[in-house]
Amino acid sequence: MTGHLGDPGTCPSCGSALRAERAYVPGSTGMPVTCGNDWHEEGARGPGDYPDFEAILNLPVDNEYLPGDIRTIRDYLIRLLSDVWKDGEGFNGKRPFGDSGWESDLITPLVRAGLVKGKLDADGYIDSVDDEAAEKLIADTIIYLGKPR
Repeated sequence: MTGHLGDPGTCPSCGSALRAERAYVPGSTGMPVTCGNDWHEEGARGPGDYPDFEAILNLPVDNEYLPGDIRTIRDYLIRLLSDVWKDGEGFNGKRPFGDSGWESDLITPLVRAGLVKGKLDADGYIDSVDDEAAEKLIADTIIYLGKPR
């Protein structure tokens, strides 16, 4: 995305202020700008090129083994942070909700929705997944969750 050096505007995905970059792109109408978020810097050109973070946050999680108030990725992340704050040094990062391998609670919905490459087995558990892409998408979603809108 390009903009004018003095007024780069805001990122159409996250609403962050865009900042002018130093490198000139031949043929562009101005200096390249970026909001600093990875999904923007990797060549996204417009709102359709960004993940729909609201949709990701609203994806349902399999809450069979989770506390009853956790129904979506948004609920999960908020409860996780709340428990870290409440439990302090007593927080169990290996088993935050009583089960190890808890990252799959967040990654499974991404695979199910087709947002990351992967395959679920007949029972709905992860058989294979692009771990790097899934972890990056969750990390970017967490960043988005913390941005004012």
